[in-house]
Amino acid sequence: MSSSDKDIISWEIDVSLINNKYIARQIITVFGLAISFVLVILFLIELFSGTLNLAFLLNLLKIFLLLVAIIAVLTVLGVFLVMGNRYSYRYTLDPDKGIWEKPQAGQRRKNSLVNSFVIFLGLLAKNPAAAGAGVLAQSRQEQHIKWKDINQVEIDPRKQVIVLKKNKSTRMIVFCLPDNYEKVAGLIKAKV
Repeated sequence: MSSSDKDIISWEIDVSLINNKYIARQIITVFGLAISFVLVILFLIELFSGTLNLAFLLNLLKIFLLLVAIIAVLTVLGVFLVMGNRYSYRYTLDPDKGIWEKPQAGQRRKNSLVNSFVIFLGLLAKNPAAAGAGVLAQSRQEQHIKWKDINQVEIDPRKQVIVLKKNKSTRMIVFCLPDNYEKVAGLIKAKV
């Protein structure tokens, strides 16, 4: 049995990027993992070479703090200069099929431009990881999650945010409008 069009809920919302704890948490996690990965590799190289000492560990800490500062500044600058500290989402919730998240038209164009720039710079610098990151970002502009792929829900009524998870891993963050939050939260709770 399929849901009728009247059961489908769609809405558009602009979300602040820097001062939104959900988005900030994801940014910190991604960059934290990347920086930690590099530092662990440096630590293991030094450990297996047999020259691990306190001076190296202090230098590793300095590198960590420097990388955190550089990435934080570049992220804030990029968010304000490129994105204007806003991200425009469009959500479509189907009671039978799941939920879709995609950028609004203007946001999609901006994302495509940034992703193409990253791909170009990656190819120019002969850096397949950077080019691949741009390709991956471009391919994930639209996201669909089926109800069966969600087994946990975190609800924040104060911020009108619903976090959809699969085994503690965040799959999607749903930002609601004040006038549709109760209906969306109720439907999601009923489906999960």
